[in-house]
Amino acid sequence: MTVRVDGADEVGRGPLSTAALAVYRALVLEVLLLLTLAPTIVVWTLLVPDPTNVWLYALSGLAIGPALSAGLYASRAWALERDQRPAAAFWRGYVRGFWPVLRWWTPALALAAILVLDVAFADHVPGGAALRPAAVLLLAVLTVVAGHLLVVTTFFSFRTLDAARIALYCLGRCPTASLGVLALVVAGVGLAVLGGDVLALLLLFAFVRLAHLNARSVLTLVTETFTRHA
Repeated sequence: MTVRVDGADEVGRGPLSTAALAVYRALVLEVLLLLTLAPTIVVWTLLVPDPTNVWLYALSGLAIGPALSAGLYASRAWALERDQRPAAAFWRGYVRGFWPVLRWWTPALALAAILVLDVAFADHVPGGAALRPAAVLLLAVLTVVAGHLLVVTTFFSFRTLDAARIALYCLGRCPTASLGVLALVVAGVGLAVLGGDVLALLLLFAFVRLAHLNARSVLTLVTETFTRHA
């Protein structure tokens, strides 16, 4: 008789084994996020925080989308399996989502850069101050839609335009998740400002895991509404 030893048997199911596995996965996720975000981290560290550099910030931020997508993909895969190769799930998600994410992440960053410039230089344009709230609101909506679109692109295989429409649909249908995206972004920015960039970078894994938990209602809605059931 042959006894099959799977990931769960290797890891064990006791509380200590579960805790050790959770810590191990968190460390692996943190290291891989730092690795894939290295170009962004280096450039953003060297840039002077000035609105005139917004296009350089946007260009160097291209690496963020695929990295977050891989982190979300790995987080969901880990919830379904208990093997001791967490890095494999991350790289699988990175390769799978790289181009699908970049196809919309690139124009989204460009639009965000334009809105940031509108907010920063509103006082230099006649009537610009009155339009600043609208630019801030559009930037907030873009942030939430991008958060939902990241989830849709990571876990489903829709065309880019269809995925964008679904993300807009989720904007109103998943209000808790929409507020959650904004809360995570505000918390991340606040942590970087108040606690420093190093602390924010060291908590990247927590940000991604919370983003995965926040996306559950979006995943359920998209699965039940836009996919076929056998």
